[in-house]
Amino acid sequence: RGAVGSTTEKRFDDLTKIADEVTRLTVEIAGKGVNVSANPIYLTVYKRDILYDLTLIDLPGITRNALPGQAENIHQQILDLINKYIEPSTAIVLHVIPASVDFTTSESMKLAKVFDPS
Repeated sequence: RGAVGSTTEKRFDDLTKIADEVTRLTVEIAGKGVNVSANPIYLTVYKRDILYDLTLIDLPGITRNALPGQAENIHQQILDLINKYIEPSTAIVLHVIPASVDFTTSESMKLAKVFDPS
C-alpha cells in the first residue's frame, strides 16, 4: 500500500499504479523530458508492522552539459538542489555511483565532503 502526491495525496494498493502516478507527477512538475524541479513528490509506503519512519530523498544525478530542452544552467540547478538536502547535519548521504566511475573523482563525493569532512 502506498500514497503519492505533490500537494494532495492519492492512495493506491497496486504498486504499478504507484509507479505510474510518480511518472505522471514528474512530468507535471518538471515537464516532459529532461528537466528537474525543486518541488518534491512525496511517496508514503504503509505497512502494518513498520515501527519507525524513514525518509528517503531521491535526487537527480549531476549533469554538466545541458541536453536539448534543458536549461543552460542545469548543472547549477542540480547542485543547488543537492546542497539543500545534504547540508543539514542530520542528513545521511548515500551515493549511488556506477562501478565504472572512480569514486575518488566523483563530484557527489566532493559535495558531501563540503558538509561532512569526516
